[in-house]
Amino acid sequence: MIKFQTNITLTSIQYIGKTIGREFAIKLNINGKKKTLNKLLIPNSVNKFDDLIYTDSLKSAIDCNIAINAIEKDSNPDEGSTNLLINISPNTNSLFQTEVSIIENGAVNNNGNECKLRFIFKVSTIELGIKTLVEVDEKGWINGKLVKKDGSDGDQISLPHGLMVEHYKTEAGKEYFKILEGKYKGKKARLLIPNNKKTRLKSSFKYKSACKIDYIYKNIINNGKYDFVTGEVKVNGIATSFKAFSFNDERLSAGEYYLEIPDEPHPKGASYEKYSLFSKSWFRIKYPAKPKSAYYLHLGRASDGCITVMHQTLIQQILGQKSIIKLLRAE
Repeated sequence: MIKFQTNITLTSIQYIGKTIGREFAIKLNINGKKKTLNKLLIPNSVNKFDDLIYTDSLKSAIDCNIAINAIEKDSNPDEGSTNLLINISPNTNSLFQTEVSIIENGAVNNNGNECKLRFIFKVSTIELGIKTLVEVDEKGWINGKLVKKDGSDGDQISLPHGLMVEHYKTEAGKEYFKILEGKYKGKKARLLIPNNKKTRLKSSFKYKSACKIDYIYKNIINNGKYDFVTGEVKVNGIATSFKAFSFNDERLSAGEYYLEIPDEPHPKGASYEKYSLFSKSWFRIKYPAKPKSAYYLHLGRASDGCITVMHQTLIQQILGQKSIIKLLRAE
């Protein structure tokens, strides 16, 4: 079942016929939800607006009835009414129009003047549900805001490309979602939608298979102060092996490890951006012996126990050339 958000916007009112007034109260009743708009209309013109008059989250197609009552605002108000019935489904993205006829019958010198107000509504739908963050900057991240329980903005956070979220609404140029994995799993957040984009999220994103690594220890070297272990990182599905090293006293046991998605941009990777724009993307190693450890696989020449690889090709391959950074979803 597809869940979708429906927005109905009043885009314009065309004033046709005789002039009976300029100020109108437009009373709307949309499936029981009432709204009043006060409008100054120019006769024999298309008066343009961008008023969001209705929004709702739906799980199935519905018939939406828009009851319109237009009232001239003067000492002898004249009015007219009509109804517009629209069938709304997940793929409804269209313009709909209807007319209200108003005959001037309240004036002292009643001459039967008649005008018509032609209403143009835009109905658009947005698919909700499980989606993936795909629109980020060239380094694989985008800044967003956590959302507090009262709906207001919280702290600024950085979110990675490939993050899985549950999109629950779009409002005022912002996308709201619950984060389903990573550092902020379970938190609600929002992102701004850029002017040239409709969304930063994608519902049909295809992930690559989970990637496993083998770190093959070979030699121990001393830099005059500390011992380091050197070796190779083998990535399943990649023929090339990559040289790597770790601080010997804190090294991981030999074996296979799952990598988590990047948790946040790591500032220590900034000095390696000349080798790779993704140098701040560090992949935490899920290490059962030390569940809360800070072991990472990352680009660089220094190590406090992490598996450090000075080869941008490996990092970019894991990132999938900016198309994917998800290796494994860790619970």
